[in-house]
Amino acid sequence: MIRFIKSKFIFILIIPVVLLFLVDSCIQFRMSSSEIKEHFAKKNLKYDLQEYTVGKNRVINYLHVGDESLPLIVFVHGSPGSLSAFIDFMDDTLLLKHAKLVSVDRAGFGASNYG
Repeated sequence: MIRFIKSKFIFILIIPVVLLFLVDSCIQFRMSSSEIKEHFAKKNLKYDLQEYTVGKNRVINYLHVGDESLPLIVFVHGSPGSLSAFIDFMDDTLLLKHAKLVSVDRAGFGASNYG
């Protein structure tokens, strides 16, 4: 009986801890600017992480990759999310041959503030 109670007690403690780790990994939707820099350094690609400011305090963060003379493809994430949701598209060599790529943080997501 004591063995059953002990195993049940351990089970009750372990499950919440495991769930917390899983939830935390699912909630991390945003890559930091240093993580983005590292990602593109590994791919040996030039990128441009910029902010577009409207008025005094509305800031939209965006990532630009590719040749300015090519047609534009804009990636807009869902909710929740951030521009890093499309990071694997942003370094796709086939796409980069045919288009310049921009991924945007919607207002209130990623590094963009609420607007």
